[in-house]
Amino acid sequence: MSEMQRLLYFMRSGKRKQITLKEYERLIHKKDWTNGSKAKLINQIQKSGVLRYERCKNEYIIRLIR
Repeated sequence: MSEMQRLLYFMRSGKRKQITLKEYERLIHKKDWTNGSKAKLINQIQKSGVLRYERCKNEYIIRLIR
């Protein structure tokens, strides 16, 4: 399961419409979570038509749009 699929499953199973990147990182507890893997996930989110990645106040939010 890719990181994008894991994020979608997490949001849909928990009935979440939005989550911050830090909160997702903390809840998943990934040891191999690097800046490169974050950048890859953000890039996939921006290309998808299902999620939106945006800055809100002082943190980044991932929103489910479909």
